[in-house]
Amino acid sequence: MELPDFSEETTERLKKVLPPFATAQNPMDLTGGSDGNTFEQVAEIVMEDPQVEMLVTSLQITEKISDITIYDYLEGLIRYCIRHPEKPAAVVPLIESGREKEVLEKLKAAGVPILPPPHYGYRVIRHLMDYTAFLKTAENRTGTIAALQNKQEEDRIALSEHQSKQIFIDYGIPCPKEKLTVTWKEAAACAAEMGKKVVLKIESNDILHKSEIGGVRVGIQGEQEIKNAFQGIMERAEQERPDAKINGILVQEMLEEGLEMIIGVTCDPNLGPMILLGMGGIFTEIFQDAVLYPAPINHWEAEEMISSLKSSRLLAGYRGQSPLDIKALADCLVSVSRLAEDYRDKLVEMDINPVFVYPEGKGVKAADGLMVLCRKP
Repeated sequence: MELPDFSEETTERLKKVLPPFATAQNPMDLTGGSDGNTFEQVAEIVMEDPQVEMLVTSLQITEKISDITIYDYLEGLIRYCIRHPEKPAAVVPLIESGREKEVLEKLKAAGVPILPPPHYGYRVIRHLMDYTAFLKTAENRTGTIAALQNKQEEDRIALSEHQSKQIFIDYGIPCPKEKLTVTWKEAAACAAEMGKKVVLKIESNDILHKSEIGGVRVGIQGEQEIKNAFQGIMERAEQERPDAKINGILVQEMLEEGLEMIIGVTCDPNLGPMILLGMGGIFTEIFQDAVLYPAPINHWEAEEMISSLKSSRLLAGYRGQSPLDIKALADCLVSVSRLAEDYRDKLVEMDINPVFVYPEGKGVKAADGLMVLCRKP
């Protein structure tokens, strides 16, 4: 929580009403030598400071309050809050004990809640601050429910990786350079244009898990390697999936290694599209570190998703490592959300794994992905 410094004007006004021992700073100790009138004046001055958004006081309210000063303070707080309801106030007791009914009723009438002791009370206030920030930045929500209902397997159609990425690009999701080829010579020419090592992948709507059938070759360079890899992939596909329709071989630029994340979408019949974010690659099932959020999401919510992951420490720069491009990852999540919203009545699921996250300012790239749609509207 932020404890703002008082302005010079506020500090000077406080000095005129505070007892000699008290210091005009945040937080402020008024115990001893002051009374309810002082408390009321201090609250008035402090809450007029534009940097202050909430008044929190740590008074102990027990069933039998023997200290007349605390009663006096409470009366001062109540008088102030009744006259000025525009900014919230709360009491956070230093320790927990019974609470006097008369005091509770007076505070409730003045709109002042008594929260739990500090360990929990300040967490409540922190959540209130987060929710307030959310309300300030949240996009307008339609509250619509997805019309998509559970479909049988025959009602679904899977887009190939290349087809899926064409949609990704339309929504601003960063993807590597790639081209669909049907002969090894086309693949070799395409690789030469890219001028670097490439990845070759089987391109088929019927083969979604390419690595499992040997349908991916990485770090390929040179005409002979392209030819061998191209022919090898086609032969394996014919052996493993003779029933599959093959569109060709996808030639993709070889991406630099980055932190692997996964972004996905699943459409719940009642809740609509849900955005998933978690550790990607081989770590997806090992660590099971993921978060779900209903679409649509804005940038603030995307960053909340990221920070809620245990692995977010890796993104922020763990043990001296350079921080990664969290902003670009949040932008990618928002783009996925827009896609999910537009396709909410026909999208069954979507998977981008891995998404490489690079150092701050270097962006992200969707290395692989697919979409599954409903055949019927």
